[in-house]
Order: sequence, then C-alpha cells, then structure tokens
Amino acid sequence: MNHILSKGTYKISIRCKIVFPFTQRSLSCLKHVSKKLSSTLKHVSNELSSTLKHAKERSSTLKHVSRERSSTLKHTSKERSSTLKHVSNELSSTLKHTSKERSSTLKHVSRERSSTLNHVSKEHLSALKAV
Repeated sequence: MNHILSKGTYKISIRCKIVFPFTQRSLSCLKHVSKKLSSTLKHVSNELSSTLKHAKERSSTLKHVSRERSSTLKHTSKERSSTLKHVSNELSSTLKHTSKERSSTLKHVSRERSSTLNHVSKEHLSALKAV
C-alpha cells in the first residue's frame, strides 16, 4: 500500500513472498509489486511536473515584478530629478530677483540719505552764515 509520509516523501509497503523457482503466486506477487511501483512513480512524476510548472510560473512572476519595480524606480528617479531641477531653477531665479530688488532699494536709500545729508549740510551752513 502507498503512503505519503510528507510532501516529497513516500513509503511503499508491499507484502509478498517470492520463492525460486518462480511459482504462479510469485509471478503474481511480482506483478503486484510492479504495479505499485509504477503507480507511485507516476504519482511522483506528476508531483515533480506540478512543482516544476509552479516554479516556472513563480520565476516568470518574479521577473515581471522585478521589471516593473525597475521601471517604476527609473520613472520616479527621473521625476525627482526633474522636480529638483525645477525647484533649483525657481530658487535661483527668486534669489536673483530678490538680490536685484535689494540692490536697487539700497541704491535708492543711499541716494535719499546722501540727498538728505546734502540738504541738511546746506541748511546748516546757511544757518551758520546767518549767525
């Protein structure tokens, strides 16, 4: 009788008395052993085929997943790079604009102070001359 002990492990127990020279009973017993072995080998072969098919499917799935991940990572990397370039350009442009505005403001304030100081100096000189 065939017994599956665990996945991939089989035990075949056959009780058969074989005597020499072969008798009809011995031949019948050998035939029985042959059938049992054949049946078990078919079962093992089917299990191996099934396992191999499953392994191929899994391999195919893993390759597909790997390609998808790689594609996603490339796409994400390109998007990040593009976003970082855009942000960098925006910051650079903003800094240039801010720097120009600050420079223009400082020039204007400097002119105003200079004008005010000249005006105050002239008034001060006029006041001193009047004294």
